[in-house]
Amino acid sequence: MAGTTQALKQRIDHWQQSNASASVGYGVVKKYGEDKGSQLSALITYYGFFSLFPALLAAFTILGFVLQGNAEFRERIAETISERLPLPGIDATSLKGSGFALLVGLLLALWSGLGATQVLQDAIQKVFRAENSAPSSFLVRRLLGLRLLAVVGFGVVASAASTALVASLPLGGKIGGLIAGVGINALVTAALIKLSVPKLVSWVDLRWAALFGGLGWTLLGSIGAWYTERLVSNSDKTYGVFAVVIGLLSWIYLQAQVLVYAAEIGAVTHQRLYPRSLLKDTPTAIDTELSASERSATTGPTK
Repeated sequence: MAGTTQALKQRIDHWQQSNASASVGYGVVKKYGEDKGSQLSALITYYGFFSLFPALLAAFTILGFVLQGNAEFRERIAETISERLPLPGIDATSLKGSGFALLVGLLLALWSGLGATQVLQDAIQKVFRAENSAPSSFLVRRLLGLRLLAVVGFGVVASAASTALVASLPLGGKIGGLIAGVGINALVTAALIKLSVPKLVSWVDLRWAALFGGLGWTLLGSIGAWYTERLVSNSDKTYGVFAVVIGLLSWIYLQAQVLVYAAEIGAVTHQRLYPRSLLKDTPTAIDTELSASERSATTGPTK
């Protein structure tokens, strides 16, 4: 029986190593586990959670200025934001223009957002095994953080605007808007990875990572309306504010996982970190290389 099971495992392993799509997929999943991708996602979630509210304050204030006098479009934007974020109480009245609120929101968003982008840089550099190539200058890292913040801000605003614009269109227009949303999210995914490891990959190298990120984030955005409605309808009855906090953390965590997996796809396909073996006793050349690299990083250079 044991011999039959082992033979089956060997056949499955041989198939996945000889099939490009399967070997890449398994390589991504295995490397995600080796990189402790869940911990990286949790760390991004922690900093992202605390940077979200100052960013929302600044964004709502800016939108209040921009959309002043356009009640219909402001209603659409508010509806889109409420679908994308599992937070109750977001409506057109939330989008108000205030100079003081804008100043406070921008300062707090910069302070907390730079911490989040620092964690994001570290996570992507770890995935690409590029920790030693990260800029050591404090100023350079903060400037890079500002660029990452700008990319995230562009993605949020562009995605919300495109969704709001096509909300009243017929089915064909909605499908076009969905495709545009995938494109925007794919561009943001590629930009976040490219800016974090600029010398290691080209834009073309990130095409599969961008496609995964675009589809993943768009899917999460599409189910946001159902998730928000379910969360808000149950929050007062059972969990109260805790349900909102837990729901928001879960939502950010899923977004972070999509990004980390996208980075893993970019690293595995660009650095050709496949095929990987399913069996410990028959490692591939890539398994041996990554094991040696991990031991070297753990023990340090030998003297």
